Amino acid sequence: MSPTLAITNRVLAAAGSGNQTRPFKAYPKDPLSLSAAHNDAYVQFRERMLAQVRANKSGGGAKKRPASPNNSQPTSSSESHPERRRKNNEAAKRSRDARRQKEDEIAIRAAFLEQENLKLRYQIAALTDETAKLRCMLYNS
Repeated sequence: MSPTLAITNRVLAAAGSGNQTRPFKAYPKDPLSLSAAHNDAYVQFRERMLAQVRANKSGGGAKKRPASPNNSQPTSSSESHPERRRKNNEAAKRSRDARRQKEDEIAIRAAFLEQENLKLRYQIAALTDETAKLRCMLYNS
């Protein structure tokens, strides 16, 4: 079953059941599945783009804010506060990194599809021209 048909079936099933949840994930693993030939071309294109992105990124990390001095005596509830903050900061960093990675993947996929679109438009123009020439040959003979 094709991915498009599967999504359509899930949408129809969800609409018929009265269930108001989304029938698909917001960020599917492969939102635009490509054929095997296109997939190989995309993988090569993606690797080139990721290499360029890595080369362009500088190594100057984020600046950290100095820790504020804590002169008060720690209580039992405030002893875990620095640990909770550290965990939250790590989770926020992971979330930002994941979002940036998704944005990069989407940008790479968009650039690849734009190139593919241009190639296909060129092919359409060439085939339209060839069709017109063949029609002229057919009608003139």
